[in-house]
Amino acid sequence: MAAKEVYCPKNDTPNIKELSQYIYTKLRITIEDKRKFIGYFMCIDKDKNIILSSSNEYTLKEEKQKENQEENEEQNKVENSEEDDSLSNYNSRFLGLIMIPGKYIKKVEAITYPYL
Repeated sequence: MAAKEVYCPKNDTPNIKELSQYIYTKLRITIEDKRKFIGYFMCIDKDKNIILSSSNEYTLKEEKQKENQEENEEQNKVENSEEDDSLSNYNSRFLGLIMIPGKYIKKVEAITYPYL
């Protein structure tokens, strides 16, 4: 259920037109503390705060956090560019309608899951 076009009479700019194509799209947002949120994109404001509906929060399991911490210490805090996108290493909970402050957002991805 993706919106083809959202009408915005005052601010009709190319960037707003681009963003309006993603309304009602499922997004995965990663924030600074490595939590992930998956939900449907509803809106964004000038401070880059994003509102998601029907959202789930995913937090790293404690044993996985300890492993990541040990690896970072061994590598002298060099970031590993390969991320594990598997949600099996995460605990999840349903949140519903949420607002994520733009200052904490590290990555935003539009996601689709294949139908089985």
